[in-house]
Amino acid sequence: MNHRNIIYIIIYMFILSFSIGCKTTTELTEEQKMIKKNAEQFQQEILSNAIKDNIIALSDLTPFDWDKVFFFGCYERPEYIYDKVGYEWDTIRQGVTEGTMQIVFLNDKKVVCYVFGRAYDDLPFEIVSEKEELTAFDSPKFIVKNSTIIDKSYPYLLLVEQVRDRFQH
Repeated sequence: MNHRNIIYIIIYMFILSFSIGCKTTTELTEEQKMIKKNAEQFQQEILSNAIKDNIIALSDLTPFDWDKVFFFGCYERPEYIYDKVGYEWDTIRQGVTEGTMQIVFLNDKKVVCYVFGRAYDDLPFEIVSEKEELTAFDSPKFIVKNSTIIDKSYPYLLLVEQVRDRFQH
């Protein structure tokens, strides 16, 4: 074997080992796949069932089991979110623009759904809750409104308690 072939083999082995290493770091764990699937189903349920001026239970939009949900503001630090949730389940990032939503659903103290994105940009809806934490036992309900942005209508869900509070004052 000549010197040139040995160099090609070494380069090939390096590229192969690098690509195998990269492949394993980008593969999702079973938990991450489940969280991602639940987030996609949650978004689809909102788009399918959010009818303007109707009141809808959050449980009607979640085709997965959950017992607690957190709504975090756009500038919340990941450390704060992990502390409230109780553990680091994934690498999450801090929102950097107004309107970024971070919604975390838990079931038996484990994350089952995580939604991150900017309303009407990354996500085709907006959910507003002045309460950071709600439980399934609370049976939270939202009134559905529409927001029109650049001639396109998007669901806007507002926690019903907030609607009552606004009209009582």
